[in-house]
Amino acid sequence: MIDKIFAIINQVVIVLVILTMALQMIYSLFIFIPPKKYKKAKVQHKYAVLIAARNEESVIGYLIESLKQQNYPQELLDIFVVAHNCTDRTREIAEQAGATVFVLNDDDPARKRKGYALRHGFERLLKEYPDHEGYFVFDADNLVSPDFVAEMNNAFDSGAKVCQGFRNSKNLEQNAVAGVNGLFFLRDCVFNAHARTLIHSSPMIFGTGFLFAREVIADTGWTAFNLAEDAEFSAQLVLKKYRNRYVAKAEFFDEQPTSFMQSMQRQSRVGRGTCQLFFKYGYKLLFKFFTRFRLAYLDTFLALMYAPVSLLCVVWFPFYYIYQPITMLVAGDMAALQSFLIMIAQMVGLYILIPITIQNLLIYLFNWKRLKIKSVWKLILTLLFFPIYNFGCALAITIGIINPKVKWKQVKHTESYSLEQMERKKSKNTDEESPPDLE
Repeated sequence: MIDKIFAIINQVVIVLVILTMALQMIYSLFIFIPPKKYKKAKVQHKYAVLIAARNEESVIGYLIESLKQQNYPQELLDIFVVAHNCTDRTREIAEQAGATVFVLNDDDPARKRKGYALRHGFERLLKEYPDHEGYFVFDADNLVSPDFVAEMNNAFDSGAKVCQGFRNSKNLEQNAVAGVNGLFFLRDCVFNAHARTLIHSSPMIFGTGFLFAREVIADTGWTAFNLAEDAEFSAQLVLKKYRNRYVAKAEFFDEQPTSFMQSMQRQSRVGRGTCQLFFKYGYKLLFKFFTRFRLAYLDTFLALMYAPVSLLCVVWFPFYYIYQPITMLVAGDMAALQSFLIMIAQMVGLYILIPITIQNLLIYLFNWKRLKIKSVWKLILTLLFFPIYNFGCALAITIGIINPKVKWKQVKHTESYSLEQMERKKSKNTDEESPPDLE
């Protein structure tokens, strides 16, 4: 009897996993369809750039420099930095680089998050600088390609109220940890954001490199304070009937963590935040889907469901798939044990490892020139490490959900250089023969 109950529970968990991942598997097929193109803008709109920074003296100047080098009228692009509890030279360097700095000092540990820094910045912008039509949000360690703002303006001028750029990596080949982290965001761009834009759903905000119209927060201000503030903002946008649009030509670069523990800490924070959001917004999204039949509601619901399903997998699967062979061994049923182990190997290989590896290979092939990959061996190492890293992420998310002390932690930057220096670094020593770019 107990075996039947466990088998039913296992089937339910598998169904939940399939529901969570099904759309993502379908979206991967859209890689063969060209990205949405936007007509050249008739109007160059005026924007503000907002950067939340805490002790970012090593990188903030380079980001502002790349924004100052945009192929876009500088009088239409104002740069603002929120120096959030800074104890270094972030404010001084940002001001020297040409940004306006808002200083925010808040000793409340509960408010030492990016969301509260953004709230302060947008409160000031809405009250003191009312002439901006839209707002860009960047992290301090980003670098921005020269045509980024112009490409985003094309989408904005076409009527898009929320836009997300292509998130490339500054240090994709530094080590395997940086490689898999960069691959995570590439998957979000090339599969999820790309497909959702084509089918008129709404991609999730990636946390940085996005633009939205002033009207989005004009009445309420910034209200996303969760540990995963980008996911909360995404849910809020969908519930307000705004659609995010992916702009594939708008490229920016993000620094990836190189330490496994640092990366897992980030996954724990995001996992805890996303799980909280699932219980805060999930029922609203699901109700809206069944009453309005708009795919974006279901899409966002399933994206938020990923965290609690990860917890369920980490708790249930090890128990069930250890319990089953033990009972077979105790019963002396070696034939059943052999069949069970073969089934597990087939399930993991055919339905998880092989599809994910093929997806990742397609990402590299379709974006080879853009990624400027120098070492095929490092690419192979990243592909091999990716499944292991995924299991680690599920465990980190579980720890984050059950640990109430999870909080934002300062990331130590190791990649401090200008856009020009990065391009030179990526371009030198490219001795390997590159496959054709399929994009």
